[in-house]
Amino acid sequence: MPEPDAEKGYALLHRGMQEANKVAITRFVMRGKEYIGAVNFADGGLMMHILFHQGEFKHASEIVPELDIEMSS
Repeated sequence: MPEPDAEKGYALLHRGMQEANKVAITRFVMRGKEYIGAVNFADGGLMMHILFHQGEFKHASEIVPELDIEMSS
């Protein structure tokens, strides 16, 4: 639940992520240890999933295909 003064920013972030259909990747510290998480919009709020295993990460080359483009001068 957002702090009382942060409600507008929280709502804007939620709506923007939902309209753009995007997920945010974040780094955060919890109990003195750094983690990586994925923040996604959920019903009426935001949800964060902590990424623990290397198998949960994808290299950019797995997502974005290599383009075969010829450059001309």
